[in-house]
Amino acid sequence: MRRRSWGIGILAVWLGALAWLLKREYWRTEATELREAALTVAPGAGYYRLLLGDDQIGFSSSTVDTTPEGISVQETEVLEIPVPGKHERTDMRTVSLLDGALGLREFTVTLLGGGSRFKARGTVHGDSILSIELREAGEAQTLEVPIQGAVLLPSLIPLRIAFGGGLEVGRSFSLSVFDPVLFRLDTVSVRVVRDSVFIVPDSAVFDSSTMAWVPARWDTLPAWLIEQESPSARSDAWIDQLGRLVSVATPAGLSTERTSFELAYENFRRRNAAAATGSGKRGNIIRQTPVSAGVSFPEERLSLLEVRLGGVELDGFHLDAPGHRLRGDTLLITATAPESIAGTNPAYRLPYGAREHAAYLEPQPLIQSGDPRIRAQARRIIGRTRNPVRAAAALNDWVHQELSKEAATALPNAVRVLGSLKGDSNEHTVLYVALARAVGLPARPVTGLVYLHGRFYYHAWPEIWLGHWVAVDPMLGEFPADAAHLTFATGRLALPVELLTLTGNLSIDVVKTKVQE
Repeated sequence: MRRRSWGIGILAVWLGALAWLLKREYWRTEATELREAALTVAPGAGYYRLLLGDDQIGFSSSTVDTTPEGISVQETEVLEIPVPGKHERTDMRTVSLLDGALGLREFTVTLLGGGSRFKARGTVHGDSILSIELREAGEAQTLEVPIQGAVLLPSLIPLRIAFGGGLEVGRSFSLSVFDPVLFRLDTVSVRVVRDSVFIVPDSAVFDSSTMAWVPARWDTLPAWLIEQESPSARSDAWIDQLGRLVSVATPAGLSTERTSFELAYENFRRRNAAAATGSGKRGNIIRQTPVSAGVSFPEERLSLLEVRLGGVELDGFHLDAPGHRLRGDTLLITATAPESIAGTNPAYRLPYGAREHAAYLEPQPLIQSGDPRIRAQARRIIGRTRNPVRAAAALNDWVHQELSKEAATALPNAVRVLGSLKGDSNEHTVLYVALARAVGLPARPVTGLVYLHGRFYYHAWPEIWLGHWVAVDPMLGEFPADAAHLTFATGRLALPVELLTLTGNLSIDVVKTKVQE
């Protein structure tokens, strides 16, 4: 009996050990798999050319290193954005610290140029709060962004996919991603589409005949194509098995190519700036806002604008904005008639109570609709009215009349704009959206181009919910906005770096216009 008990005990221990091994091998949690994968991340660096069509407009680098706390990723990006008569340089540096499960713990972003100068430091507290300290224009503020679980920066998606065991064709993921430039939290859908092999320069030598660096040796890299799509943007990226970029392309023609340091940096530094991008071949898009370009605002408004778009993949753009209709490469924009808005009898009274558009009533890091100063000013403007059309019109008139039209160099911030009462289209937009949300009127910023005096300029304006989305323009004083507004993305502002990514090689030919009677 004693021998039998011993046998049963040994068998039980063996079965338990076997079950533990099987569970460890086949029923491991995602966090366990990521921690084991993180141990295999190897230090290294990659260098890239940033291209707009065939023109190099910048360079970038990415360096991965291991630390006692986890993994450090340092990224540098330099862009020279073409504006009339010059190149406007933008430098961005990002340092991210990941924990042992490849989760974001801290990051620091420094952005200089491109109309913005700021430094942001973010810290993840548990799995519920992302705390951000923002320093810009000589001021500091602390913002808190609610999160649910792990969050990534956009540049960390490839690393997460590669070391999360995701490099299998057909696999898909849904990731929570925070954009540290736009201060926007999005859910990004990622899908592994196919695999291939790339040949990229591994080293370079200097060619004295052309006075440029040329490839010396080449490297063969297996790579996987991942499609990334969020509510406001889409891109395709080829990544290698180490989670490093090989090639990236946007629908607008902006691309990133891996290469050697000399080909990425030295050739860009030596290039003839006069022969680079911005020579005028980009058509009639001015890479400035109307205010920064010193354009006067026309009194006449368009009821119809028909344009032909070229140079880009149109399926990568969100051209389904209110009044937009795309047929082939031709986009027809029709304005909402002012008299139809004035006669609207909305199905709701302020504040808006349905949950359908609750996201457009909530405060955001730069749209502080819950701030007491914003709320008090919004109530003063609309008075006792609960009619959303009247309230929206009153807010539009107030922002248009009270804000001085001045080019801005800081990141737009609704509370700061309320204090300074000046700014460009971004400042008009964030203040309007904040005031609207403060009184329960769903509102969102949109980004695109505005057609003025025969040219298209970068621009931002709000949309409000009146049973359907309606564009308004507090900077131009239009309620509703006319057909001169070409929308590319919702929830984004007119930062030059972002709009270059959106428009890139886009060319626009005006087919037809019609002035409002």
